[in-house]
Amino acid sequence: MSAITPQTDLKLLKCPIESDNRNQLTFSSVTAQRNYFNSLPKLEVDNFTYQRKDSVIRYPAHIDTILEYNYVMYQNEAYSNKWFYAFITKMEYVNDNMTLITIKTDVYQTWMFSMVWKRSFIEREHVNDDTIGLHTIPEGLETGAYKVYEHQADSYNSQLCYITLSTVGPSDLESYDLNVYNGIITPGVYCKWDTTTMNNLKTFINNLNRAGKIDALVSMFIAPQWLAESSGVYVNPSNTVPLRNIDITRITNLDGYIPHNNKMLCYPYCFINLSNAMGIVKTYKQERWNPNNPNAMGITMKGVLTPGGSIRVYPVNYNGEKDNFDESITLGKFPQVAWYNDLYTNWQTQNGVNIAGIPLTATESAIGKGILQLGIGASMVASGNIIGGQFIGGGISDIYGAVQENYQHSLIPNAVEGNINSGDVSTMMGINRLHYYKMGVTQEYAKICDRYMDLYGYKVNTVKIPNITGRANWNYVKTIGANIEGNIPEEDLNEIKSLFNTGITLWHNPSTYLDYSQSNAII
Repeated sequence: MSAITPQTDLKLLKCPIESDNRNQLTFSSVTAQRNYFNSLPKLEVDNFTYQRKDSVIRYPAHIDTILEYNYVMYQNEAYSNKWFYAFITKMEYVNDNMTLITIKTDVYQTWMFSMVWKRSFIEREHVNDDTIGLHTIPEGLETGAYKVYEHQADSYNSQLCYITLSTVGPSDLESYDLNVYNGIITPGVYCKWDTTTMNNLKTFINNLNRAGKIDALVSMFIAPQWLAESSGVYVNPSNTVPLRNIDITRITNLDGYIPHNNKMLCYPYCFINLSNAMGIVKTYKQERWNPNNPNAMGITMKGVLTPGGSIRVYPVNYNGEKDNFDESITLGKFPQVAWYNDLYTNWQTQNGVNIAGIPLTATESAIGKGILQLGIGASMVASGNIIGGQFIGGGISDIYGAVQENYQHSLIPNAVEGNINSGDVSTMMGINRLHYYKMGVTQEYAKICDRYMDLYGYKVNTVKIPNITGRANWNYVKTIGANIEGNIPEEDLNEIKSLFNTGITLWHNPSTYLDYSQSNAII
């Protein structure tokens, strides 16, 4: 029986791939793979004896001359044209002409083109569609204390006016029964007073006092002007609810840092806060707004003209809802205003008494002065009809009672009616309106989180075929229970699965291998 002629090609290589298999190279074809490894610095031996897998190579050279090599490729061409790739795990000196080289198969390079992926649970990977809002699974990264990037307040609610609700109007004090404002039946008429008509408001209140109709003034309060469209001083009745639309521009940088990964432009790395400056703050995720409007996020204010004001703010096209009322906030109440009620003049007017009132005492002089002022003759005094300061007959006791009551009312101080609520200070400070804040992580934490995603992609937690390629320079993949098939020895196949279950970065360009400074855009 004749011996088989040795026909194994063996090459010792200087290769950047390391045996921990945390990083690997990908190739578009077997030819591209072989050409790359052949381009590396190497020592080559033809017609070597048959090389066993994961065994020892008896290499005919002094160990010091080959220490720089860390990788081998070999082909047992007498049996197959397949090239095997392996790491050098150990070199052992035998003599000056012989070194024992222990090798371990690089299972990924050896079987790269034999692998058949089945749907697997992908824990992390670099995604091939980075649309904002598409990937929001929490990463669990530290975000630090949040920072306000921008603060704005709406201009509508800073333009204020005074509103009176009365059952008579300022023009000739004519009576009003019912009106409909913003679809609400209201007893009386709303009138609007601004800085140009304040003197008219004072005149209106004085006229009500003089006419004894101050009770017709039901309410007076401050309100935003946009709630009260008017014709002259009279607010226009309406069956509709006034509204204002506001567009908030999207957050595109984090404290001045422009992230590489669009997941950084989602919650919890940045978000929108709406506040009424009265203790209510609500957080909104900008990725929940309609992605078809990439430049702005819409919110709507609707209000009803009532004492204190009633204004509701809600996002538009948010979280799948055109008008998302469930995500709304209410603005703070506006102050109700006090007004002057001259009770004395009103009492006189309402009782039809137009006399000068004085205090009546039991003294004769005071009684006499009071009688004279009332036009009562001295003969009535002489007739003895005054006893103890009281008139006995002729209805004089009623007159006395009227005068005494008149005096008592004159002692009552002018009353201040209406009430002041907690919106006073905020309104006078100009902050009782909608405030919106662009919030997010500081630049320090933005860079930390973004660079983490640069290296390891996103947590996706989905069942699919992993993205082995799709990025310009590298793809990271981590699976749980990788499902891979192929004509691969069982031991090697299990090791390949383990590589992906542990997490592996696949580099697509040998010239940028391990260079994370490169762009890794989706291609």
